[in-house]
Amino acid sequence: MRISFKTGVWIFLSMALVATKMLIYTYVVFNGHDFFGGGNDSDYYDRYALGYDETSVNIWPDFLRFLNDVGLYSRSGVSFFLFIVGIIFVPYLSGKISDISGDRKLFYIVFFIVGIYPTIFYYTFDIYRDVLMIFLFLLGVYFLKICVFESKHKAIFLFGLGFLFSWVLYLFRPYLGFGYFIMLIGGYFFNIRKVNLKILFLIYLFILQVVCYMGFLDPIFSYRRLFFDIADMDGGSNLGIEFASREGFVVDFSKSIVFQIFGLFFVNISSVFVFFLESVPFIFMLSYVLKNKIYTNKFIDFLMLFFIVYSTVWLLGNDNLGSAVRLRVFGYLVVLFSAAIVYQNKLMGLKGK
Repeated sequence: MRISFKTGVWIFLSMALVATKMLIYTYVVFNGHDFFGGGNDSDYYDRYALGYDETSVNIWPDFLRFLNDVGLYSRSGVSFFLFIVGIIFVPYLSGKISDISGDRKLFYIVFFIVGIYPTIFYYTFDIYRDVLMIFLFLLGVYFLKICVFESKHKAIFLFGLGFLFSWVLYLFRPYLGFGYFIMLIGGYFFNIRKVNLKILFLIYLFILQVVCYMGFLDPIFSYRRLFFDIADMDGGSNLGIEFASREGFVVDFSKSIVFQIFGLFFVNISSVFVFFLESVPFIFMLSYVLKNKIYTNKFIDFLMLFFIVYSTVWLLGNDNLGSAVRLRVFGYLVVLFSAAIVYQNKLMGLKGK
């Protein structure tokens, strides 16, 4: 098969990026550098795996303990495995999810974009759970794509495999599994092409306000207050949004969206760096999808529903910019996939099909 010059350029850039990250990984591992500082979850995971800590917060440390019990645990070995998953399989799955027209150039463009995603790259450097969660989530989204576009028996396959993915993701991070589950059961009923986005947003805020008044959000707010008990968390990157009154809920939630989803909260040079490399492209892609919603399809309905549900939960429960950068990866990725698919549909002239 002949490869066009432009496609060849993107293939070269993608492979060069993989090689560069391997060199960086080798340098960092052998010299023990820490890019951004802050807390290190991987130290806790390593202690738990070796039996020095007995408090388990999710399935990941338990799995590492299991590996250690059967003689297969090595911090450097697990770290290298996650590194390979992060620099090859995560971008590869992203490209496969985004490509609906067999466009190899677009596949490698998405591969490259995900490859240069700073937060994903950072969390490939140790035994963090983030990379594995991203991989499992992308695998679940990829099988969902197959169900929507190709499978004749998509309902049975979707719910059987989908429930499994939602359960596994729930064990890693409850609201991630919840968001995936709601996407599965609600995606067929959600149609972004047939709604007025402004009215939808107002209804969305109204429903959240009512739920807040009824007290159903109190458990989430209780968790959020933990961030105020750790005032110096991640170098003072707490946002200070307390949701102190139910009357001021809409204002506080709007601030949480602006600060955390759009990244307009700057506490140091790293936050500025992440804003321009992550938030600015996201804002552009989200605007592109919404402006061209007539070119979306049923698969994008699933993706955007996940974005809304998942983002809502963590926006309510998180008050730390450092944590927000980790949590929003999943939302940013589904918006990237949606933008890529809209772009292809526009080229093919497919409106809502």
